[in-house]
Formats: sequence, structure tokens, C-alpha cells
Amino acid sequence: MPHVSPQLRDVGIFVWNQQDTCGDSRLRLSAEAKRGGFFICLYEPHLQQCSPMQISYELSVDDFTQAYGVHRNGRAVTKWVRRGFILLVVLLTLLGLLMVVSRNTPGSGAIGRNLLLLAAFESACIWLWPWWFIRRQFLKQPGAHGPRTVTLDEGGVRWKWTGGASEIDWKNYIRYVEGKNLILFYTSPAAFGILPKRGLSAEQLSDLRGLLKQYIPIR
Repeated sequence: MPHVSPQLRDVGIFVWNQQDTCGDSRLRLSAEAKRGGFFICLYEPHLQQCSPMQISYELSVDDFTQAYGVHRNGRAVTKWVRRGFILLVVLLTLLGLLMVVSRNTPGSGAIGRNLLLLAAFESACIWLWPWWFIRRQFLKQPGAHGPRTVTLDEGGVRWKWTGGASEIDWKNYIRYVEGKNLILFYTSPAAFGILPKRGLSAEQLSDLRGLLKQYIPIR
């Protein structure tokens, strides 16, 4: 966190140590400016830039599955459409069971069985097909396996994996979404990079959130 030098407190000059959290500190300074504060931000020592943040990890099939869920629920429309399909499956199942058991009218048993088959098909589309597709994508994608590193600094994000690397400026990210166990970096509405949060300390996670809030617009 930025501290105020006792000698400079009255003239509103903040001295920012190299060890301070880059993104989080800058957000606090920006908030101070918005409140009408006037300050000059100095870096120690010698006006150096913030040290890059580097994170090492490996992706798993569970990461891919959870990323799909976070992506799907990142938009209210897709989340509620899925809930609507789940409700339809429940209604078809209950109606099908009722018609099979009651047999009040001729042919109700056959109609009930057809409704149960339709409910089973809808269930497969909602749960089984996405699970199979995501697992297949992970297993068939060589770049998804092995050690990976991501480096974040003022210039952007550098991804490195077995057999490849990419460097993306912050301006190319349109948004980010944080789930329970991972963060998605979006370069388009459907394309994103996956960063698991496991292994990150509370301080590292706070630093990362500060960088994301500073450089990626909230939409």
C-alpha cells in the first residue's frame, strides 16, 4: 500500500515503494484523485516500474470443465436459458411419470414414455454432451498439457506453454470473469485464456485483481 512521507504529507506527495502492490496501490491513488486530492506519485528507488507478476501452473480437465461453466454463467442470458431448459426437463419428467402411472386415457402410457425419452435427450444435451466435448477438447489439444506460465506487467500478459507462447497487450482484452477456482481472460466474446487460482496466496490474488481492475475494462 502506498505510504505518505512525513516530510511531504502537507504538500500531497505520495512516495510509492517498489515493494508496494502495483495494481492495488494505483487504484487507491486514483480513488484519492477522484475525491479531489492532489498528489505527485514518486517511485522508489529511481522511479522504477513495478516488478512483473509471474504465475506457474498446469491445466487439468477439471479446469476446462469449470471454465466452460464460468463462461456459460458469465452472461445472464445464457445462464437463464440453461435454467429454463433444466426446468423443462423436470416438467417433462414429472408429466411423463404421471401419464405412465395413471393410465387414465388410452395411449397415455405411450405418451408418457415418449415424454420421458424427450426428457432424457434434453438431459444429455445439457449435461453429458458438454462434459464429453470439453473432455475431448482437453485430451486432443497438446498445448493444454504440461507446465505453463503467465507473466503480467504494465505492457500486457505473456502466456507460455509447452511448444508455444503468446504476448497480448492489455488493450486487446475486452473483459475478465472470475469464478470460484479460476479467472478467464477474454480477447473476444468466446475466446479466453484460463488461469487457475489454486496455488495463489491471498496477497498474490489481491495483486492480480488489482492489475485486472486497472487494465481491463469492466463490462
